[in-house]
Amino acid sequence: DMVTQASPYLFEATGKRFYFKNVAILIPETWKTKPDYVRPKLETYKNADVLVAESTLPENDEPYTEQMGKCGEKGERIHLTPNFVSGKKLQEYGPQ
Repeated sequence: DMVTQASPYLFEATGKRFYFKNVAILIPETWKTKPDYVRPKLETYKNADVLVAESTLPENDEPYTEQMGKCGEKGERIHLTPNFVSGKKLQEYGPQ
């Protein structure tokens, strides 16, 4: 739902230049399998553009972009914490 709702918002916010066309969600191997889950073809956690995981810094429970280049250059990936995705950060950041 978060991705579906974000796509038209991003499309308008970026002057109709960006939207989500295809999204693959990787389910952790530790989760119980379900018939809806299919094995990834080429997608890997290492190459993900968006990662949902605990922060590497315990005191930093906020979304961020891993940025190796200069300001304005494409970042490595967007990192969202489980608390952000589950809606526990609504007061700080608004809807996911």
